[in-house]
Amino acid sequence: MSSKQKVKVFDYHRNGISGLGFHVGIVEEKDDEGKLREMLVIRFPKQADEDTGNVVCAAFNLAELDKREVRFFHNSWRGDHYHAVMDAAIGGNYGMSSTPEETMLPEPHPAILSRLK
Repeated sequence: MSSKQKVKVFDYHRNGISGLGFHVGIVEEKDDEGKLREMLVIRFPKQADEDTGNVVCAAFNLAELDKREVRFFHNSWRGDHYHAVMDAAIGGNYGMSSTPEETMLPEPHPAILSRLK
């Protein structure tokens, strides 16, 4: 983790009812010229790292996403440069947001609960 990186906020996404959940964070950092940059970082569970033998983390420059730029080489960043700062922010609170009082698994809508009975 670079000392120039800081997770401003993160949240857990459960990825539907059967997908692999993940954390999304906004990481603020300074580039080589000292200019602030905000990155959208997606961090999958460490188990995915073990399963694949790779760091399963993606990073995108938010300013480029605002311009709808998602092409490889145009908004491509190494996730392995961001996983450590995300892991440190998440810590032992996997599945939680950056504010401990918020729960990331809200109660299902009553209509959904009634179908499960």
